Amino acid sequence: MLDDVRLDRGQVAEFAERGFPLIPQAVPQELVAAGSRVIDRLAERYPPGPDVRGPHNYFPAAERVPALAALLTGGPAFALAESLTGPGTLEVPGQVQAVLTIPPFPHRPGMHHIDGFPAEPDGRPGTFPWLDYDTVRATT
Repeated sequence: MLDDVRLDRGQVAEFAERGFPLIPQAVPQELVAAGSRVIDRLAERYPPGPDVRGPHNYFPAAERVPALAALLTGGPAFALAESLTGPGTLEVPGQVQAVLTIPPFPHRPGMHHIDGFPAEPDGRPGTFPWLDYDTVRATT
């Protein structure tokens, strides 16, 4: 983990205002690629049944899939989250979740993704086109 990584004042203000900060490279692309390969192998080894539609979940122990655990701990993401709560206040999970979305769901991403990544051109988190953030902000 990267103990010296912290959100700056602008990112903390963004978190307070929007409920999330956009942090480029909080999860480095090489970790995303490695995680995607592991998810491909999970789906090949333990495929969803032929009648499965919608979400299909895998919940392996983090130690069994270090490339998936590294999505949180292998870059600055965990340290950045802990900079909001205080040093030593978060625990690294012992389990990870990988979710496939089996069509006919019409939304993206159509491939592995980290929720909200990459951001849309207008700044809202990516992969959530069904969520109207202006409505969410207006009601919170």
